[in-house]
Amino acid sequence: SMQDLADMWIHESFCTYTESLYAERMYGKEVAINYLKAQRIRMSHDEPIVGEFGINQEGSGDMYNKGAWMLHTIRNVVANDSLWFKALKEFALDFKLRSTNSKEVLAWFESKLGENVKILMERYLFSASIPVLEYKEKKGLWRKSIEYRWKNEDDRFKLPISFEDKKQSKILTPSKKWKSIRVSSFNGMRERLSWKFALYDIERAAVK
Repeated sequence: SMQDLADMWIHESFCTYTESLYAERMYGKEVAINYLKAQRIRMSHDEPIVGEFGINQEGSGDMYNKGAWMLHTIRNVVANDSLWFKALKEFALDFKLRSTNSKEVLAWFESKLGENVKILMERYLFSASIPVLEYKEKKGLWRKSIEYRWKNEDDRFKLPISFEDKKQSKILTPSKKWKSIRVSSFNGMRERLSWKFALYDIERAAVK
């Protein structure tokens, strides 16, 4: 259990995440993704998931759906279901008979899945916003491309993005600096920068 009400996410994020895992187990991955998409539209991004400590205060109600999406995102960053589900089971067993807190839980996941997982969890837990992937279209004589970057993230933030082009998926590794990739067209860019596997928003850069 949590030591402070501010850490209620430790209960609710994992509990809500299991709903999509149940849907996946019973009905397949596409149904689970649709279930997650329904959770996504109910996020408010009003305040951080983790509340203020020492005053008996919960964090945002986003601890449910945003918390579930945080775990879904990390699953896809780890990209190894055997390792991911092994970690979830060990987490439940290691913490089942004691109280804990965010600091201890994040350190545990860092020890099992690496520093980047801890950094991602901190980003989703302690900020009300979600990452924004900014892009702009570039059209040359013989080719089209997009430039993309994380709008407000620092160099520590590393979240791979799946991009679909001509029925093929490519993995992009955005940073705070502009990067470029050739594309077949600009159609449906928001859908092709797939939201199935990670929690972030997409924004087309204003043309100056």
